[in-house]
Amino acid sequence: MHYRGVTGHNCSKIADKDADAEIKFSITFNGVLLFKMLALDFDDVDYESCFDLVQNSKKLVEMRMRDKAAKIGKIDWGKNAQGKFCNDIYHQHLVFRTYDIVFEIIAQHYDFKIEI
Repeated sequence: MHYRGVTGHNCSKIADKDADAEIKFSITFNGVLLFKMLALDFDDVDYESCFDLVQNSKKLVEMRMRDKAAKIGKIDWGKNAQGKFCNDIYHQHLVFRTYDIVFEIIAQHYDFKIEI
């Protein structure tokens, strides 16, 4: 999954609301198992910034348990840096907020680039 955008004023709880701090970026997620999108007004996840790692994710724990019980083999299994499959590529639960959209993603990797 690939997304290009611009950060907005709601990117951080402690951001200077008067600052004109828009930054162009692109972000690519690989090994995506969950993709959820909703309007910022309906987001009830506590956050510190516009891009957060969900610590102690109940959703990820449930997906791991379901994966192991059903012997699906998709979670924490993927390609390492050398392109070989292994079972120590761990998925992460991430929440990514834009100006008015919230993306909730469980993925193996992400690549975040600031565009100058």
